[in-house]
Amino acid sequence: MIVHEYSGLDEEEFWRFVMELQMFENTYETSVEQAAGHLYEAMNHAQNLGMLASSSHKERMDEAVRSLGVEGERILVESARRTKTPYKTIYLKDTL
Repeated sequence: MIVHEYSGLDEEEFWRFVMELQMFENTYETSVEQAAGHLYEAMNHAQNLGMLASSSHKERMDEAVRSLGVEGERILVESARRTKTPYKTIYLKDTL
């Protein structure tokens, strides 16, 4: 993921992104709702980093954030199926 390339723009924002992504990874199998919250928070932190980047890099970061959303939601959909938990996608529905 390219987000690490922008970690120097705001180190605190980058580490918030990393922590939320780790929490997503730690919770998606047991709590789809919690994991979704962590995924979207991680995406928000990545978007904040993207806003600090130059305009030529902002588009690249926006695409990376959208890809993270799609991939994260694929994981959540699968977990929701396994646990029979309702879950509505935000980013994944745009790719169908």
